[in-house]
Amino acid sequence: MLKTNLLSLLLMILPLVLVAQTDKQYEQLAQATCACASKKDLKGMSKSEVSMELGMCMLSSLDILPEKDRKNFDFTDPAKGKAIGEKIGMKMATFCPKTILIVASNISEEGNSGGSTQPQMPKNMPPPPPPVSVEGKIKEVIEGDFVTLVLVEANGREHKLIWEKHFTGDDPFVANPQNLKNKDVTVSYYMSERYLPKMREYFSLKHIAALTVK
Repeated sequence: MLKTNLLSLLLMILPLVLVAQTDKQYEQLAQATCACASKKDLKGMSKSEVSMELGMCMLSSLDILPEKDRKNFDFTDPAKGKAIGEKIGMKMATFCPKTILIVASNISEEGNSGGSTQPQMPKNMPPPPPPVSVEGKIKEVIEGDFVTLVLVEANGREHKLIWEKHFTGDDPFVANPQNLKNKDVTVSYYMSERYLPKMREYFSLKHIAALTVK
């Protein structure tokens, strides 16, 4: 009888503990997203650019969580991704209200004509593209209009990763990207297409979202 009562009590308490842990993780993700967004000039961006940049900040913020907990924040499903993004956005209002006001102002189609002072996340913001992670050694750092990192996996597969914008983990290498050469790293990236007029075709590019040196 005692064991049954203890089991019933645990079944009642466990969901509350899990909710509290998840809520704390949302706060951690919101703080990391705020830190990332604060480094970007959101005021000068269009609606689509703001959506993309904020989405990538949310994706890169997942790196602060243990790998086993990241499955709770699935951006690959559009409905779940939207709900997660909105909840992170609400938490962000506590940590960086000025950033949220800028985001709401830029993305809102009609603007805040009602004069409300409460920051609001856009309801129709598309979910960010799902990130892809890869591990390996940086074989080459190519500098041009932007930086290209050539990463080689343990099985010999080669990736050309584009460093065009700020990403989580770039700070130590901004002054000299060549310091990444021969480093063992884990890189999260997202795919995008670009049209090259000279070639008269589209090319798929791998843009770095986050980088961690092992």
